[in-house]
Amino acid sequence: MAYNDTESTVKAYYQGTTVLTFSYKGKTIKTLQLTVRPKPDYTIMVGDRNLYENATILLSVGGTMTYLPYDRNNDITIHLPSGFSITSSDPSVVKAEIAYLGASSAPSGIFNAWKLTGVKAGTATVKMTFGSFTRTAKVTVGEFEARYSGSLIPSTVTYQLGSATQDYVKFRVYNKSANSYVNAAYWEVKSSNTTVGEPYSYSEFDFNVHAKKVGKATITVNSRFGDAVFGTTTLNVVN
Repeated sequence: MAYNDTESTVKAYYQGTTVLTFSYKGKTIKTLQLTVRPKPDYTIMVGDRNLYENATILLSVGGTMTYLPYDRNNDITIHLPSGFSITSSDPSVVKAEIAYLGASSAPSGIFNAWKLTGVKAGTATVKMTFGSFTRTAKVTVGEFEARYSGSLIPSTVTYQLGSATQDYVKFRVYNKSANSYVNAAYWEVKSSNTTVGEPYSYSEFDFNVHAKKVGKATITVNSRFGDAVFGTTTLNVVN
C-alpha cells in the first residue's frame, strides 16, 4: 500500500478477497471488503458451450434464440447497461436485435442480450458486439428434423445389444428447406441416462449414441449453439 498526505493506494497482486481497515490515530474509521478477480476473458456462452468465432447456428423458421455475454475468467454473466450492438447481413433471413432481460431471467438485475429470429429459410452472418469484444457467427435458417435410419425420428427407438459389430445408434438432422443433411458439428445429442445410451462421437453427418446396457433413455437432438430442439425419442435397449 502506498499513501501521501490525503489518499492511499492499494495495489492488487493476487486473486482473492481481503478486508481493508481504515483508521486514524489508532481508531478504526471504516472497514471494506476488497475482492480481486482475474482480468476478464469475454465470450458468449450457450449453456455450457462457448460460441466460438464463425460458429454455425441452426435456427428454425419462426424460432428465436437469445445469447448472453460471459466472463470465463470470473465465471459470471456480464451486466452491461450499454455498448451493445448486433447486425445481420440479411435481415430478411435473420432478424437481429437487442433484448432486455428482466430480473426473472437475470438474477443480478437487467441484462442486455442479443436476440436472433429466423424469418425465412436461408443463411446470414450476424455480428455481436459490446465494447471491444466482437463475435461473428453464421446462421442457417431452415426447417430441421431429426432422423433415424433415414426416416423421421420415431417416438421410440428399440435397439438390440450385439446386433452390430459395435453397439452404436446413429442419428442425423435433415434440413427440409435445403433438401440436405446437416453437418453434425452444428448440432448435438443429449441423453437422460448415459449408463444406458451415451452420446459418443460424430462423423460428417452422423451422431453416434453408444447403447451400453439394457434400459431406457430419452434422447434429445438439438442445436449445438442454441436451444432449438429438432427431435426427441426414447432409446429402448434390449438384449
